[in-house]
Amino acid sequence: MKRMLKLTTGLTLGLAFLLVVGSSAEAAPGDAPKIKVRDVKKNSIVLSVKDKEYKKDKAKIKVSYREKGKKGWTKVSFKKKFDKKGKAKIAITGLDKNTKYEIKAKGKEAKKSKYSKSSGKKKFKTAK
Repeated sequence: MKRMLKLTTGLTLGLAFLLVVGSSAEAAPGDAPKIKVRDVKKNSIVLSVKDKEYKKDKAKIKVSYREKGKKGWTKVSFKKKFDKKGKAKIAITGLDKNTKYEIKAKGKEAKKSKYSKSSGKKKFKTAK
């Protein structure tokens, strides 16, 4: 993201110049990835992650999930290669059967240091 500064030079001339000041070498984090919960089983799910910024790229995805109503999040990171449509699938295992959960994710390109905004929370219930 670039910041714009307005500078005025010379009181008699009254000229205004627009100066573009570049941000740091790395751009601001992108929009949140879109997530969908798929293939719900007793102890696992498949999380479908879509982000058009990651087409055919490797990205790091940080997934946070918790039992509904609990305070703390379990956080797990994955390095994934996205397909040409910007999609990847992530298996989340070790869940309890017949339990309601909330899940969210954020991502970043492999070479960048800042994560995107977090996706909205999705709710799901594991199978009996």
